[in-house]
This record gives sequence, C-alpha cells and structure tokens, in this order.
Amino acid sequence: CNCGFWAAHYVTRGVSRVVGLEGRRRSVEQAELYFSVNKFLPEDSWGFHEADVADAASWGLARDHGPYDLTLCAGILHHLPDYREVLGWAARLTREALIIDTRVTRGEEKSVHEPDDTGFNSIEGRRDRVVPNLERLMEHLRGLGFVPQVLPVPFEEYAGVDGADNYAGGMRVAILATRH
Repeated sequence: CNCGFWAAHYVTRGVSRVVGLEGRRRSVEQAELYFSVNKFLPEDSWGFHEADVADAASWGLARDHGPYDLTLCAGILHHLPDYREVLGWAARLTREALIIDTRVTRGEEKSVHEPDDTGFNSIEGRRDRVVPNLERLMEHLRGLGFVPQVLPVPFEEYAGVDGADNYAGGMRVAILATRH
C-alpha cells in the first residue's frame, strides 16, 4: 500500500473500507498519518499493516478483514520471488477485480537480486525477485478466474523515469482483471 496515496484515491471513487499491507514500517506510518489527518474514512474503516506480502502468514491479516470487491497490487509484483503465489492469495480474497501495476518483461522470467538500497525498492530480507513476463502474467490471471486487460496509460516519457518504469515504452503496465 506504500504511503496510502492510491488507497485514498479509491476512497474518493467510493471505496468504503481500506486494508493495506506494506513491507516498510515507515510507509505504514506515513499511510496512517495521511489517513488520520485527511479523514478520508472513519478510523474503524481503514487499517495499514506492516507485512511481507510474499509470506503466506501476512495474508492472514487481509483474510481477517476480507473478502474484498477490489484488490490493488501497485508496484509490488516485480519485487517478489513468486508473483504467481501472491496473486493466488489475492485472487482468493477478491470478488470483483484486481488492479495491477507492475514492471514486465517480454522475455524470459529470471531471478534478479535487488540493489542494496532497500529504502524504496525492496524490504529487508526480500532481495530476490522475478519481473513477470507479460503473457505469462495475463495467462496466470485467466487461470485464476479473471479476464485481464492491459489498460492504456496516456503518460508520455518523462525525464527521470527510466525504461523499466516507463509506461510509454511498454516495460510497465496497468492491468484491470475482472471476474468472469
């Protein structure tokens, strides 16, 4: 959930309850502050939890509050060793739609070691990751019972946004996956 920005965005679009999982304590604190100060929802309608989404035990927190109409996986799948497993957990808790924002590859999926700076790119203890192959990701979503579509993102190239995070270059995508 990072610092809660996208959660707040969806609240302005009608979401009435938010449960966020985030691997970095500082981001959880920022999300809690952001929601507390801005009063997007009553305090008993939101919660942010420090959790490793690549660990099945962490999904107990989400299960305790679920199921959900919508699950957002924003910028996390390409930081995981097994994105398929995490999507499986998310799918079991999601009634209507998954929204996914991730880096993708058109080539072979291979394990890569995250850089040493864990402040933004990863959480401590989770350094190995696999960038999803777009076609395999879409097929996996279909196998989970969703109809996925890559959404058009009208962003142009921006200074400071490299190829891996450039939607215009096709190396990052937004996917809407709805239930059959």
